[in-house]
Parts: sequence; structure tokens; C-alpha cells
Amino acid sequence: MYATLMLRVLMPCVACLALAMTVDAQIRPTRQFHGPLQESWEWLPTRNLYSNNMVTPPMAIMRGNAVISGGRLVVYQPGRNYPWWHLGSLVMAGVAHGKKAVGVESDANHEDADSSVTIQFNRPVSSFGGYWATALIAGHNSITFSFYDSSGGLIGTETVTYSNFSGAPEWHGWHSTVPIKRVTYRGRFVAVDYLQAAPVGHVRRWRL
Repeated sequence: MYATLMLRVLMPCVACLALAMTVDAQIRPTRQFHGPLQESWEWLPTRNLYSNNMVTPPMAIMRGNAVISGGRLVVYQPGRNYPWWHLGSLVMAGVAHGKKAVGVESDANHEDADSSVTIQFNRPVSSFGGYWATALIAGHNSITFSFYDSSGGLIGTETVTYSNFSGAPEWHGWHSTVPIKRVTYRGRFVAVDYLQAAPVGHVRRWRL
């Protein structure tokens, strides 16, 4: 009787654990790739992209195949007097491809706060990645990525840390068994370059 009762109590917990493991397994890291959709920011002028003190309005990227919004986006170019991009220290952020990359500030009243940016695709993708850097401040040197499906449901989250005092952006990318419609990334002084994405059904070319 006792064993039967315990089994009834534990079974829902086991089911929930199995479901959680399944959801987490839908997103997995992937090595560097070239996707049909790319964004290196070279076509944008080096300047602030936000039109007010709070956020950047939605802007088409990846040749019109995605929209980026949120945060206070700044196109920077290393070696220029302004705008350059620092990582919360004397270290300046670099680029991964070409001459330019994008950094995201927090809002005007909380310069040292984390901020979020959203990338939404016109059609779902199966793989997403880019070259990332963030604050070199203890306890704040991480970026959290959240992946959502076409119905707005959360597929999974991934957190990466950054500790490269050269300022060079580092590759982080993922493949999902559930099509990704939207990605949100959150962190402090986040910089990103050379975004890559592969729509569902398209082949990725691995970067050697």
C-alpha cells in the first residue's frame, strides 16, 4: 500500500523531470557555420541607431529576413575616435568580420544595467549564432539567450560567459529541433558581430 502511494506521488515528478530534460535537449550548441542569412553591419554608418533615449526602433537586418529591436544599439568601428565600444573596463571590443560591429547600451537612466535585444525572423530558423562579447566585470560577464517558437512558446535558454581580455568577440551558436522564430539576448555592454542563421530545411556550411 505504501509503495503504491509513493509511486503515485513520484510519477508526476518523474514526468515533469523528463519533460524538462526534453525541452532542454531541443537546443544544443553548434560549431561555427555560414548560414544563408547573415549580418555583419557593414552597410550601417558608425553611429547610435536609437531614435530616443530608451530603445532602438525595429530595424530590418539580414537583407530583410529578420528584424532587430530593443536596447540602445550603437554601430562601432575599432580604431575610430567615436563610437568605440568598451566592455566595462579599459578593454575595447573588437570585430569578427569586416570593420564594424554592434554594441547595446542600457537605458539612459541605468547605464550599468543589463539590457535586452530581440531578433525576430520572417520565417523560422533551425540554427542561429554569432560572435559575442560582453562586460568584463565580475558577476556581469554573461549573456543569456532565450529562444521562442512561432506561437511565442519558450523553446529553451542558454547562458554563456565571456572573459577574453583581448576584447575579441567569441563564437556561440545553437541548433534547435524546434523551429526558432524569435531570439532574445540579455547582458551588459553586449557586442555582437557576424550573425548567422539557417532557415528550416536549409543546409549550413561549416566554417573551417
